[in-house]
Amino acid sequence: MDEDDEFDALPEAIQDLVLANHFVYFRTKVTHVLAGGLDAHLARDALGRPAPRPSPPLRAKLLHGCKQLVAWRGLTPQTALTGLDIDGFYALAGLLRLELIAQGARRVGERHMLDRMELVDPISGFAPVLWNLVAMPVRKPKSTRKGRRAEAAATMPQAPTEPVDLDALLASLPDEP
Repeated sequence: MDEDDEFDALPEAIQDLVLANHFVYFRTKVTHVLAGGLDAHLARDALGRPAPRPSPPLRAKLLHGCKQLVAWRGLTPQTALTGLDIDGFYALAGLLRLELIAQGARRVGERHMLDRMELVDPISGFAPVLWNLVAMPVRKPKSTRKGRRAEAAATMPQAPTEPVDLDALLASLPDEP
């Protein structure tokens, strides 16, 4: 199935968001990143700056985020990007050369935040809105100084091991004003 067929298969409301957000432009950029390889893309810099070297976990998040954008995810709360956490989302935005304009977040269920990210491509002026579902860290009772580093590492958010049921999480929220 080519890109036109994939677009035609999307619900009309999603097609409207794709067009309003110039999502095909960003999806095409990500497709080129995946086709040419992440390392090759990171090494290309018109200003001759050194290529960033993401850690293996961040690299995995970048690739995961790229694949989600190719799958038309991130345009609505129901199709929010998942498994990126905060660092992965900002790395993905940086990969696409997007700058943050505004951010809003709301709690979804007991363990997640749903981020609404307004971004801009400074070259094209296109300003997409992307949604990102972020796992919240587990909070533990305060303890002594000893062992705090290990506790902090243990409470860092982890990518979901099972698919997140966004519909169920979103159904628990009141409608926005």
